Amino acid sequence: MSSRTEQFDQVIECLNLYIEGTFEGDVGKLKQVFHEKAILSGHIYPPGAPAEGVFMIAPVDVLYDHMAQSPSPKAEGAPYVARVGEVTLRGKLARAVVFEDGLFGHDFVNDLQLSHVDGAWRITSKAFVSDEH
Repeated sequence: MSSRTEQFDQVIECLNLYIEGTFEGDVGKLKQVFHEKAILSGHIYPPGAPAEGVFMIAPVDVLYDHMAQSPSPKAEGAPYVARVGEVTLRGKLARAVVFEDGLFGHDFVNDLQLSHVDGAWRITSKAFVSDEH
């Protein structure tokens, strides 16, 4: 494996591709960054949801399906902004916090777990919470 700084840069590249794929609604790019067995879990607050929101846990394919069926933030001219807020790297594991504002009418805080698998960094889990936008 490469040096810690090179690994850090590779993690940032993975996260930036996640952000780009999300903005463009590009499932192909998202499939490059997520492990095929990745899990999503989190709380969303769609219109009409109870005050505590709706909890979901699902395989990453649910994200791919949603992105494929929905107009992308880029196509809609949505005010989507995303930033990497924190990265922790420990050997072949990494954790990142990514803030996304204006994604499908919500602002998200994502806690991403990554693993170095088969020579590349992949997101293995995404835990998130949204605020109503």
